[in-house]
Amino acid sequence: MTGELAEAVFVAFTVFCRIGACLMFVPGYASARIPMQIRLLMALGVSLALSPLLYGMVNASVSGVADALRPFLLINETLAGATIGLMARFYMLGLQFAATASANAIGLTGIPGISPDDGETLPPLATLLSLSAVMAMFAAGLHIEILNALTDSYDVIPVALPSDAEWYLERLTDAAADSTVLALRLAGPFIVYAIVMNVAMGLANKFTPQVSLYFASLGLVTAAGLFIFYFLAPQWLTVFLDGYRGWLAGAA
Repeated sequence: MTGELAEAVFVAFTVFCRIGACLMFVPGYASARIPMQIRLLMALGVSLALSPLLYGMVNASVSGVADALRPFLLINETLAGATIGLMARFYMLGLQFAATASANAIGLTGIPGISPDDGETLPPLATLLSLSAVMAMFAAGLHIEILNALTDSYDVIPVALPSDAEWYLERLTDAAADSTVLALRLAGPFIVYAIVMNVAMGLANKFTPQVSLYFASLGLVTAAGLFIFYFLAPQWLTVFLDGYRGWLAGAA
């Protein structure tokens, strides 16, 4: 293998480290329902497709690194890709947290379910919203925007040594804070609904202590919660997609 060919292979592998690490965590791409071989081939295909666009920039940074330090360079690239992927994952975790809290508020937590994006057990309401969110992300083209963000990340996080661990931690902390605020916004109406219903049933039970209104009204509380969810579900997905798209715009 000639020196130029070996350098090109190393550049492509460097690109694969960042993109592959990111796709391990990004919602949709990293679904446990997709076989591992398919995910690996997807990461390889995307890396090979983007390598010609990034070759000049990455090669200029890689050529000045000594051979003994190149393994650390690959670790740094993997860390950069994993950081971007984890930031995207935080938004999906925020959606699942909000959906689980909402299901708990309307009395649907006790029914088991399976998340379409990972192997964790979630209530059916959270499963429905997770699946809808992933499908909406693909329908809105956000799965392509994450690739644009990865391409533009080389301007923000250049291929270099040493890595800035403080910068990674700050970005992860900001993404966790933003996704938490988004989760509270999504779950807010159902939390208010649960507080109002519990206070109302508690007061009503004081007037009729002979009848256990709390247990007798569980079906009504759940039905009214599902009725509210029926009207709020489109806004749920819209707010989530806007928050996720805003993060992608900032990441790019």
